[in-house]
Amino acid sequence: MGLSSAAALGLGGFPLFWLAFLAFWTFMAIAMKAQLFFVLFSLPFWAVGTGMGRAAVNR
Repeated sequence: MGLSSAAALGLGGFPLFWLAFLAFWTFMAIAMKAQLFFVLFSLPFWAVGTGMGRAAVNR
């Protein structure tokens, strides 16, 4: 059974938003020369966002 367009948009759109926000967070942490902790803090969130994106694509 296929997904409705609203469900597909949610499954695909949220990971894009998540990863865009994470890219902004990571870029700003690097640009502001924040402590390495703040850059490394984003790594698990990158993993989750990538996993959500893969799950959306593989549906």
